[in-house]
Amino acid sequence: MKGTKSNSHGIGARVRVTAGGKTQIREIHAGSGYLSSPPPEAHFGLGKAKRVDRIEVLWPWGERQEVEPVEANRIIRVEEGGGSEPVIVGRAR
Repeated sequence: MKGTKSNSHGIGARVRVTAGGKTQIREIHAGSGYLSSPPPEAHFGLGKAKRVDRIEVLWPWGERQEVEPVEANRIIRVEEGGGSEPVIVGRAR
């Protein structure tokens, strides 16, 4: 996640992923422990699904962004206000 209008880490963004007929939602958080914070990432287990059918991001200030489908086992970066095509950063293990 990369925020451009709200905050640079996309904290507060809500990510909804649909794959294999199932939908999962994650919210990007910060400051969950003493002197620590989780990474500004959302990880989704897709089971046997070979691709993500739909990715939708609701940014903290209210903009809704849909991202093009991607193959499974990819690490992508979604930029606030960017196009619908995510940037593929790498492959998941």
